[in-house]
Amino acid sequence: ANGPVRDERTCSLLVRLGDAQRQAGEPIFRDTLVEAAALARELARGDLLVGAALAFAKENILSLGPVDHERDAVLEEALDVLGDADTSERARLLARLATDLHYRGGTRHIDLARDAVAVARRTGDRAALVEVLGKAWNALLGPDHAEERRRYAEESDALTSDDADLFRRVVVVSNLTRSLLEFGEIEEIRPLHAQYEAVARQLGLPRLRWMAGYRGAMLATLFGELDRAEELAERALALGLEIGVPDAFVAYGGALFWLRHVRGRDHEMIPIVREGLEQYADVSSISAALPFLLVHVGETAEARERFAPAVAGLDDVGKGHEWLVTMLLMAETAVLLDDRRAAARLHAAVLPLSHLVCVHSTLCLGAVSHYVGCLAAQLDRPDEAEHYLDHALSMNTRIRAPFFRAQTMVELARVVRKRDAGRARALLDEARTLADTYDFVRIRAAVSA
Repeated sequence: ANGPVRDERTCSLLVRLGDAQRQAGEPIFRDTLVEAAALARELARGDLLVGAALAFAKENILSLGPVDHERDAVLEEALDVLGDADTSERARLLARLATDLHYRGGTRHIDLARDAVAVARRTGDRAALVEVLGKAWNALLGPDHAEERRRYAEESDALTSDDADLFRRVVVVSNLTRSLLEFGEIEEIRPLHAQYEAVARQLGLPRLRWMAGYRGAMLATLFGELDRAEELAERALALGLEIGVPDAFVAYGGALFWLRHVRGRDHEMIPIVREGLEQYADVSSISAALPFLLVHVGETAEARERFAPAVAGLDDVGKGHEWLVTMLLMAETAVLLDDRRAAARLHAAVLPLSHLVCVHSTLCLGAVSHYVGCLAAQLDRPDEAEHYLDHALSMNTRIRAPFFRAQTMVELARVVRKRDAGRARALLDEARTLADTYDFVRIRAAVSA
């Protein structure tokens, strides 16, 4: 019997099918596009190979899973086909490849992202520029590029303020929300997220609704709406599993991690994090989470055992999406373990970022200056500790984060109690009130300690 027809029409249909599967949130889209690219190679049709690569380029979700070498090969080959011309297609592929390379370390992804933006600008294609700015924003996730990402997000917002393309607009709103929060600009956050949720529902795209669910859970946790945050996280998990999102469980774990911590239920997360480490052993934030949890439940010996290799490998942690969360979890662990050597290294690492708020995909850790202040206190620098904790209190109040505000009050009270007992008592009284209002078990225990 004759096999399936292997011709240009079949290849073109496979590209269109893969793109439709991607929009519907069906994970099989990846295999369909890889098949289309293989057929394009077989037919020596560079234009069809570029078509498959461009369909890949439309995907906006980064994955913590294994590197997809087949997909990246399609992108690289398509770029070779296009050459050095300034075209919107080349800009889009450069930007997509940059996002793929983000988790591999090195600096190539940074160069590719900036090249993509430059090419897109030279084309004069506004739609391509907006798309490329969004992907470059993803590629540059990490503390060293926060200012650059904010500029990209604000430029995209200006370019799409009256945009009829809802999908393009929802990506812009998502990036802008996170960038503004990183700088403590809270006023626009709720209306922006409401806009994001509304457009995600209107478009009906499952992956967008999944992402909106986790962003909503993170913001609800930040604002002290713990029951609502848990409900949103549960719904997002169910949707992620239904549509086959590879990182559905790890995203859920990230959202649950801080919820459980705030409620003093760290012990519930330990088996989940241990399981996560089996699948994501190279993800530094998960490795940092385990000793953090262990020390909070009093398992000090194992916490030290787990913390030591993390400290030894500190310089090997890539300064990307996971870096700041990793450093701040390790900072709190170093303080609780009274590890002054680790505290000194971590202090030097995060001090330049003390003006930022730590924002991750599924959780927010509040003002970076809080952790700088705690590390300074651990290093017997009380004046510096008070300065940064005062800054953190201001920032955490500004972003309307009651847990982080109360947490900073407790640490600041410890720093000032010897020279200003009255202020220390007032800080602890206010922290206790916040703990009672929002049921922050973790804060209630810290105030009573």
